[in-house]
Amino acid sequence: HSESGRCFGLNPIDRSLMFFLVNREEELELHPQFFGKKLDEKIFEQLRQKVEGTCSGRWGYTILVVNIEKIGAGRLHENTGFAHVPIVFNALVFRPFKYEVLTAEVGVVSNTGFWARSGPLDGIFVSKQLMSDDFQFENADGVTSFISKSGAGTIRSGAAVRLQIVGVRTNLNVFTVVGTIKADYLGPLESSEE
Repeated sequence: HSESGRCFGLNPIDRSLMFFLVNREEELELHPQFFGKKLDEKIFEQLRQKVEGTCSGRWGYTILVVNIEKIGAGRLHENTGFAHVPIVFNALVFRPFKYEVLTAEVGVVSNTGFWARSGPLDGIFVSKQLMSDDFQFENADGVTSFISKSGAGTIRSGAAVRLQIVGVRTNLNVFTVVGTIKADYLGPLESSEE
């Protein structure tokens, strides 16, 4: 398949936004059972199943197929009977960029740092070196956490944190992100009940 695109209303060089509406192309392989009435609806559903929830190094995570702009002329594969149909569509995508600030949920905490998740972005690592010196690692009864000595909060599995992305790498359509909480307004987000 091929991918091309442009951002609508957004400068693709502007790194202050992570959500984009992009124009993409995809070739869809349709089973002969879908030929007939309501073909456009079936193509839309097949496209959604194929691309929503996927990740590509170029686009990031495809969240939603917004609409189809053009359905090209399909070509039948002589051995399978499947139709190969070029589709031009608009999609909402999520792509992380360096210096972006986001809220994440802490997953695993170890003495070297913690892993967090924000939306579809599952591989965010914040090392101990990218935390304030105020945070100290503790392992009490098998529960690992970083506790602020000044009362700024606790970082443990399930906690919400605000972090800034300092590095982004893509490998085999998976994003690995390095974050920091070593700046003003970053760190654990405590609720009033805690």
